Amino acid sequence: MRRPPAVPAPAATVTAQRSADIEVTVDPKLVADLDLIEAPQQGQPVQVEGELRAAPFLAASPSRYRLLAYDENILEMVCHIHGDSVELRQYIGKKISIRGREYWVEKSDMPVVVVGHLVPPAPAPAHEPVLF
Repeated sequence: MRRPPAVPAPAATVTAQRSADIEVTVDPKLVADLDLIEAPQQGQPVQVEGELRAAPFLAASPSRYRLLAYDENILEMVCHIHGDSVELRQYIGKKISIRGREYWVEKSDMPVVVVGHLVPPAPAPAHEPVLF
């Protein structure tokens, strides 16, 4: 049995990881799409946040999307994101928060978070005051 590598996400990006307080359901079809490794604790509830980006097209990539966040001044990958492309596509380049379930897959050194609930970014203010 292979264990997932220990790759910590930037601390500021993981709001509540492996917490019993997060109750979230995900579409079983999305999980069935993944080539899961045999590991304990697959499907743990997590909440992650960062900037959603399109993943580079690679044959072995487990998802079309990834979540990035700054750890100090370095932009780092938090995880792969797997969910409904129509919904996710509209948030590319924006900071979002995702509640979902975390899985480890073959040929990936980062976890895949299957989206259960997506919290979109707050809308930009319509009028910002001008300060002199």
